[in-house]
Amino acid sequence: MFLQYLLHGHAGPTFSDGITCKHVFFNTGSIDLEGLNAIKWDELFSLPKHYWEDDIRESKRFLELQVGEDLPKQIKDELKAQETRIEEELFA
Repeated sequence: MFLQYLLHGHAGPTFSDGITCKHVFFNTGSIDLEGLNAIKWDELFSLPKHYWEDDIRESKRFLELQVGEDLPKQIKDELKAQETRIEEELFA
């Protein structure tokens, strides 16, 4: 599935209402790694904490610069909640 996604641009599963998933998230063991030596799944797909911190900081900065005061409160709340999850849950 992973190579099919990379090589053919498979958009992901299509749901009964016709919505197609644009991003595919792979679970441990869902990619056939047979024949590849010493592949460590957790290392292959892990991202360090500083990546997530930089990502949320850049997302907030982009929205502040591009949308400013018109940014809906719900989005601000989601960004804050994501920041809290990164800090408290993701790398606890």
